[in-house]
Amino acid sequence: MSVVSPPRPAQPAISVGSVSKVLWGGLRVGWIRAGERVREAVIARKAALNLGTSVLSQALAAQLLAAIDAGWLAAHRDALTQRRDHLAALVGAHLPAWRAERPAAGLSLWAELPLDSADAYIQAAARHGVSVMPGGAACADGRHRQFVRLSFAEQPGTLELAVERLAAAWAAHAENLAASPARG
Repeated sequence: MSVVSPPRPAQPAISVGSVSKVLWGGLRVGWIRAGERVREAVIARKAALNLGTSVLSQALAAQLLAAIDAGWLAAHRDALTQRRDHLAALVGAHLPAWRAERPAAGLSLWAELPLDSADAYIQAAARHGVSVMPGGAACADGRHRQFVRLSFAEQPGTLELAVERLAAAWAAHAENLAASPARG
């Protein structure tokens, strides 16, 4: 004789999506699928923060989403996979002190710097013409302070230029660190 537990009641789920990763991040159109209470709370908060997404942006997003087919999506995924691998190879070649693993999802490569915090390096990168996000900005508990997020959504030539500049910024930053008095 076997005993089977009765099924648990379904938990409420919230699904959030946008066209940012598939189509165009600048379009700023997204959606939420949730129960009515959650939906109403999100709509009220969004209305308090801004006037909403333009009708033109929503119409454009709807047309673009309708135009996507399996062939286009497969080609898009393949291009992003090639860019991800290209960026990972560039980081490995030009920034060997960094540790970067290929992500299973998303459009960013997270690189770990051999520092306690990447915050000061972010400023050096900006002075060399590259904006990257410090890991601490994406992690509330501070466990990723030594990481930077590198997007691979750009064209290969842009990725190459960005890594050249990041490497120059890293060299300048390392030189500044070496010249700084030791803290005891």
